Amino acid sequence: MTDNSLLKIRERRVLIFPYSIGVSIESDCASIVLLKAQFRSLRLIDQRNISLNPDKKIDENIKEVNGVLREVIRKHRIADPMINLGIPRNLSVLRFIDFPAAVKENLRETLEYEIEKHVPFAVSDIHFDYQIISEAKRNGRIKVLLVAVKKEIIEPYFKIMEGIVGDLCGIDILSNAAVNFFADEKTLPYPDNLGVVYGCGNFIELSGIRKNRLWYSRWLNTSNADINSIEIVSGELKAMIGKLDLNIDQEPLQVVFCVKDVSEEWIRQLSETVSADIVSVNLSGNNISDTALIPAYGLSLKGLQAVPMDMNLLPVALQKKPSKIGLYTLYALVFLMAFFLLMWGGGRFVKKMQALNQFTAAIENIKSELAELKGVALESQKIQERIDYLNSFANHDGRLIDIANELSQRIPATAWIYNFSYSNGKVKIEGIADNASELIPLLEASPYFNGASFLSTIRKDRNGKENFNIGLDVKGSSSS
Repeated sequence: MTDNSLLKIRERRVLIFPYSIGVSIESDCASIVLLKAQFRSLRLIDQRNISLNPDKKIDENIKEVNGVLREVIRKHRIADPMINLGIPRNLSVLRFIDFPAAVKENLRETLEYEIEKHVPFAVSDIHFDYQIISEAKRNGRIKVLLVAVKKEIIEPYFKIMEGIVGDLCGIDILSNAAVNFFADEKTLPYPDNLGVVYGCGNFIELSGIRKNRLWYSRWLNTSNADINSIEIVSGELKAMIGKLDLNIDQEPLQVVFCVKDVSEEWIRQLSETVSADIVSVNLSGNNISDTALIPAYGLSLKGLQAVPMDMNLLPVALQKKPSKIGLYTLYALVFLMAFFLLMWGGGRFVKKMQALNQFTAAIENIKSELAELKGVALESQKIQERIDYLNSFANHDGRLIDIANELSQRIPATAWIYNFSYSNGKVKIEGIADNASELIPLLEASPYFNGASFLSTIRKDRNGKENFNIGLDVKGSSSS
């Protein structure tokens, strides 16, 4: 990814009323959220929760999710859907790394070189991505979030697209997806520093968020522990608050609880043990029915708008370029509107058919012209550079070619010029020769030059060659 700080600079799709699907998969559950962009608003079209058997192979569970996904696409008649997939946090390795700001321009290369210092795998065995989550200009440091997943772990998830005509736009961890959910404008406003406790099935995950960036992440397996153990959760919350490094004069950290089957009384008791403002999540602004849908909603947002956490664990070769279908659709709508206005005023069937044929031909021309536009722009730039080069001769009395040609004829084969300059009727040449002294009379004999002289002492190099620096005037120039 491009510098992933933002980034990573990632091209956005041209979107005309698009659909975007977010799919989150855990070991024992999965969720699907379908959003549609309409002008400047987002509309929740469909939401699904899927129970999975954690004892089954991942391929079988993905096949089951794939079946529900295809059903959603068929039901809503979605052509070329954009799909973002989220995988469990515990399948990845997360590292928060400090670097000097000087490596920012070559951050991916730096990480590839040093990645084995931070994760216990060879770079050839993983898919990874990164994002700059903070930059301190005062001390010249950047903080980078690195996410790495072994190839053998992530590859089964590619099968989510079997039988689907569309784009798998990206794969991310569910922690980042949750950050994007809480950063969305439709979610209730939250402070810059926020804690999130998310639980689904046999795990809980604690995320520390600072200025809409994932700043802290901890995943806990609760299959052998009581989720209602206040000691366990309070201990982890205290560790997260410490990592966020809040100022003493700041208000207590707000922590949003997104865990099923946790009572308000339990949350109240937890608040008494931790210096934090603990509240239950409010889902009314997004219209989703369940906390398990939070990551899928955040993943769906990635297909429709810029999001603060934008990482992609897909191999670069599988990452799709932005689609131009929306752009073609826009042109089609413009032409259709003109077509129907013409037909409404004309009222003749023959004219309608003629206009329809012209419209179809125009669309085809537009498609071909759009494809060629980039090549035309590059060729135009090359031509302009050649024109500028030719025009530059006017700044040198138009004599550069003659001067260069004369020097090539006067300088013997035993001498070489490695530096040449011409300004205001004066030429300077530097080079090496077997016998530099013989150059002065040769240049003075030229009808183009006079006043040839050495500008510095002749020096011999280790090979016995003589280094020279000669200045001469060009006859007939305005300064000579």
